[in-house]
Amino acid sequence: MLILITIANYKERNTTFTNAFNYNIDSYSETHYTYDQNRNTLTLKRNSSTPGMNTLVEVDNLTYSYDAANPNQLLTVNDGTTTDYTSYGFRNLTANTGGTYTYDPNGNLKTDPYKGIKTTGSPIVFR
Repeated sequence: MLILITIANYKERNTTFTNAFNYNIDSYSETHYTYDQNRNTLTLKRNSSTPGMNTLVEVDNLTYSYDAANPNQLLTVNDGTTTDYTSYGFRNLTANTGGTYTYDPNGNLKTDPYKGIKTTGSPIVFR
């Protein structure tokens, strides 16, 4: 049985070090994970915070779409937040809002429109 993440919570110990983890609750937390029948991520929300401030801001409200002909190949990622947080969260380095990921005939990633990555020969290899 494959278990999928549905939520990831974050809490900090308060500044008085009373061992109570009741500060910055849900800062850096990830919620609203949803999946399709192939277990591909469909949605994800992510928070961030300034350490010690006890406030949080939603930095990602991601919606993923996949190729109907190749349902395990990611096509687009849409971030529904109103601000582009380039230092954390989903980093759309190119400010591209309509690009799609592309793949070679073997299913290897060729382009990432959000990172500005394009290959002309060997596939992109993540290590």
